[in-house]
Amino acid sequence: MLKLRYNNYLSSLLIFMGYLSIFNKPISGILKTSAIGYIDEVILVIGVILISLIMLLSKKIHVIFLLVAGFFIYSVVISLSFGLNRDWIDILIQSLVNLKFFLLTLTFLMVFRDRIEVIERFFRNVLLLAIIGLVLNVIFGSNFNLLFDMPVYNRPSVALRYGGFLNPNHLAFLMALYIGTLLSKARTSGSFISAKQWGLVVGSLFVIALTDSRTAIIGVFIFFAAFYWEFILKNVKIFMSFLFLIAFSVVMLLLFSDILEITLINLQGSFSLDSYYIRGIMINMAVQISYFYFPIGTGAASFGSLLSDGSKVYEDFGVADRLFFIEKRGIYDSSVASVLGEYGIIGIVLYGLMFYYLYRYLKTLFPARQQTMTKALFVAFFFYSVTNPTLTNNIYILISIPVFVIFSVSQNKKTITSPQGLL
Repeated sequence: MLKLRYNNYLSSLLIFMGYLSIFNKPISGILKTSAIGYIDEVILVIGVILISLIMLLSKKIHVIFLLVAGFFIYSVVISLSFGLNRDWIDILIQSLVNLKFFLLTLTFLMVFRDRIEVIERFFRNVLLLAIIGLVLNVIFGSNFNLLFDMPVYNRPSVALRYGGFLNPNHLAFLMALYIGTLLSKARTSGSFISAKQWGLVVGSLFVIALTDSRTAIIGVFIFFAAFYWEFILKNVKIFMSFLFLIAFSVVMLLLFSDILEITLINLQGSFSLDSYYIRGIMINMAVQISYFYFPIGTGAASFGSLLSDGSKVYEDFGVADRLFFIEKRGIYDSSVASVLGEYGIIGIVLYGLMFYYLYRYLKTLFPARQQTMTKALFVAFFFYSVTNPTLTNNIYILISIPVFVIFSVSQNKKTITSPQGLL
């Protein structure tokens, strides 16, 4: 592949827009404008242009680029031919948005593969700003949200979910990734996690508790299992301690939270389109769509996506008049549901191939990568996609990309990958 030389302007522009995109809510609140929200589209356009140039100018390109281009063509063709939304502009835009994770990840890999220190600094600063926002949110409560014209996040059982400058789910995801970096640092140093690192892990778990994010807790367990499962199994004392930690955590959650009750209610609600659990409704509908429109789904911009408002799909299922679908609130909160609904079983297979070859591409770029962290990150990211819009939401993507890049680099390179001292 042709090795392009990117100057400081492009990397600086992407980093600057990355900050604006991640913290668009408080910035928009301060400036009293919604224009910042369009930064997401600008970043995507830059990615499309850059990747198109690479494919046109390179004599040899990796399979992942061909798959992304092929999926875009496939999405447009089947949507125009068989989809329930035949508006070609909607289809073109939504097809690109549905590839956002891959487009942005490839873009940042190309730009920052030789500038790891820049992307590391970006991750540190995002984490620092997120923690500052959380502290202010805890001190001032809902007045903080009102000051920055941000939504007040809560649940029926939780008066205020703390997120600081971020959505609570985004903050929880960031902290789960941070715990992953701590475990990776400990593992690659050849020792079990230190007392200082345990303190940072506990602090991160406390932050997750303040966000009241259940998904993040499971994400943390994924990282622990990925890094220490083999070690745990070979050490009886550690194994028993691990079991005790799990049991203690479960007991505390059952005694001091309503997580079990809410989870059971949500699971039960997933079997009915009349429930008030929108993620369950969307997953339910997606499964039905994958059966009735086997194997290609209903096409781009027709279900669980940005441009699917007013879709015939919602009318056919009798949910078009519900507030969720009128206000487009939560209808694209499950990337897996969106993919399954719009592209059917074939879409799930194609996305799986793109994930696989993206991982293979990381191996090509960084042969001496830290395999455990990279694999764990892919698993955690996919798991999050079941109940979160990780594939199309800029914040999830831009929070993840630095970790993908940083922890795929050669361990022989001189980098500042230690996450210690960030909190």
